[in-house]
Amino acid sequence: MCMEDRAHLGTAFRSVRSRPGPAVVIVGLCTFMVGVAGCSRGNKCIPGVSVECSCANGRRSAQVCAAEGTFQPCQCLGLAIPPPVKRAPDAAVDCLAGQVPIPGGTFWMGDQDLDKSKPVHKVTLSPYCIDKTEVTVAAYRICVQAGACPPASATVDWKGIKPEDKTKWSQFCTWGKRGYDKHPINCVDWTQANAYCEWMGGRLPTEAEWEYAARGSDGRNYPWGNQPPDATRLNACGSECASMAQQRLDASWTPMYADNDGWPATAPVGRYPKGASPFGVLDMAGNVWEWTADSFADYNSEPATNPQPSRHDDSPRVTRGGAWLSELAARVRTADRFGLVPGYRINSLGFRCARGAKM
Repeated sequence: MCMEDRAHLGTAFRSVRSRPGPAVVIVGLCTFMVGVAGCSRGNKCIPGVSVECSCANGRRSAQVCAAEGTFQPCQCLGLAIPPPVKRAPDAAVDCLAGQVPIPGGTFWMGDQDLDKSKPVHKVTLSPYCIDKTEVTVAAYRICVQAGACPPASATVDWKGIKPEDKTKWSQFCTWGKRGYDKHPINCVDWTQANAYCEWMGGRLPTEAEWEYAARGSDGRNYPWGNQPPDATRLNACGSECASMAQQRLDASWTPMYADNDGWPATAPVGRYPKGASPFGVLDMAGNVWEWTADSFADYNSEPATNPQPSRHDDSPRVTRGGAWLSELAARVRTADRFGLVPGYRINSLGFRCARGAKM
């Protein structure tokens, strides 16, 4: 950002110059020093140049000039500054930028057709907020630059993985790859996902919150309704995925649908608006499985109100939503669930955050 650009910053920014030297630009609670090193011809910052953020709570962060020649938003207190807010209906829940308000309600959780998702039972939830899309590579990078999140990994890891399999599957990790900023961050374990959500002033959603945001109260099989999955609604394994598996993995995968959904592995988030849930939440089916707050446990048939997540150290955590490599339609049903060890890093697994009552 150059001095000449101050006029283009908009009403959310104020510039102050009380003495010679670099300008101080204030963004909500966040201030940062803009030096001449960040300027180049055409009033664009130099990609890769970083400037320091000084936050109101004494923490320090950093901004990095993006490829398009503009600085990323400054981050303080775990929140984007300034944070646009939407209030969830009938509740004192402030949604962060990029989140969708989910009204409180009652629904039937589970699916009698899925072995791990029964019995179906009644759940009542208070209003909360949930990310509209999965957390992206770019968003996670800001947390890393702020020193609040450990760097993501460019490799997969799980118990018993062979070196040749680690090499084969790590090619689909999104961290550190050019052009993947808008793709979901994957190859992150449960602790990394949880740390990011807490830094943002939220938390991982409970699996009940995740399912309600995906299906609403009408018991639909998929976020968009009961129509079978197709290439216009989600990024799962279509013809492009099966072709890629044959060429790059020497494997035969059976596509979930015959058409090409455009992305052989992960897709940029939000690319399938026809697959939106009743509340407008995107990518709840396909792209990457998503960590939730809960440890994996069998359901019981008793009604529950705001069920608290059960967490037991290294016990498997519930993941939801299916992924880009899912071949079976059952894997992307709103009630399908799977348990994974919290320390695993997988190329088909990411996360989104929620905000509401403290769990």
